[in-house]
Amino acid sequence: MLLIKMPSFKTTPTMIQTKKLLFLFFSLLTFCANAQWVAQQNPNKTNLTGVDFLDNKTGIVCGIFNPANQFGGVASTINGGNTWITSPFSDIGKIKFTTKGKVFGILEPLYMAYSKENMLEFEYTFIMNSPNDFSVPDTFNLHVVGALGRYAKVFPNESYRIEVRNNLNTSQDMYGVHFPDTATGYTCGDAGTIRKTTTGGKSWTAQSSGSSSSLRSVFLSVKT
Repeated sequence: MLLIKMPSFKTTPTMIQTKKLLFLFFSLLTFCANAQWVAQQNPNKTNLTGVDFLDNKTGIVCGIFNPANQFGGVASTINGGNTWITSPFSDIGKIKFTTKGKVFGILEPLYMAYSKENMLEFEYTFIMNSPNDFSVPDTFNLHVVGALGRYAKVFPNESYRIEVRNNLNTSQDMYGVHFPDTATGYTCGDAGTIRKTTTGGKSWTAQSSGSSSSLRSVFLSVKT
């Protein structure tokens, strides 16, 4: 009988790390293979332009009112989209929840809309001409940006009093704004324009994006 002794290999930290990475890689492949999207019926048969969910059950969509069939431009769900309730409130281009469940939206082309007692009852107020986006870090602060470098800091709990206007020092159209907390915020727009504030919108500084393209959205998960 011929016996062959195989050489022994010593496991190194690098080999262990490689095995961990391979396990993570194949786990992600399995997850992606099993992930899927489920089609849902458009609740109001309009062109939908915005969606936000407060949690995995409570959500709202918005779009442009369709006068041909009288379906509204806003619909809400409290069961993860299994059923939707529509509203005739129309022409809301973007919509977002606050952490407390209040809903804000841009009522094109001039107004900000805000929910009353429930998600489908709205009132509106004038903030600026051509608002494009807004951020609501809490129920006390609302930041709105728009065409020609317009910006406004608004206090919803004080009859929508506007404290600051148009201090971005740019004439570029601004399309995105996000405040990860009440002090720190970013806004972006045409010609690669980026502005940052650490004072809750009282003052802004220019940042270089390294691009001349139109920047349409900004989001940060934590303060930077």
